[in-house]
Amino acid sequence: MGEYRIGRKHAAHSYPEPRFTGLVGPFARNYATGPTDPFTVATTPGSQVLWSFVAVGAPGTDVPITPVSTGYLRITGMLSIANPGDPAVVRVQVQIGGVSLPIPFESVVTLANDQSVIIPIFAETTPTDTRVGTMKNIEILLTSSLTGPVLFPESSLLDVQEVQVPTG
Repeated sequence: MGEYRIGRKHAAHSYPEPRFTGLVGPFARNYATGPTDPFTVATTPGSQVLWSFVAVGAPGTDVPITPVSTGYLRITGMLSIANPGDPAVVRVQVQIGGVSLPIPFESVVTLANDQSVIIPIFAETTPTDTRVGTMKNIEILLTSSLTGPVLFPESSLLDVQEVQVPTG
């Protein structure tokens, strides 16, 4: 038990721990932006987003992260997609090491002719998927019902961060 002076100059009170000063421990984080050039979204089996900038790692399809505290990851972002052709359905899936996370972490958007949209990305993982100390690659898989929709670099980004353990 330590002595911590709080308040008056000569007053002393004993507290078991110092005051809380911020976050509990370090948390891993990485982000990516891009692609470098617009690219056409492929039909089945789809294509992974090729990021032009990855904060920690090389440009490419993988956004690596190594959880250091909890193993809980929150994956957020957005994709800017335009459809110059016939109506198409675009599916966005979050993947860990090439394996898609299950639905609810999937977005399906129907695009009309000459329509542009921003598709949000949101997913969360547990230590079962992302163990502490084990590096994992996060990818985004795009699939279109027709060849035509195009992913644009503007407003396309991905943010992967480790978060505190849910307490309920």
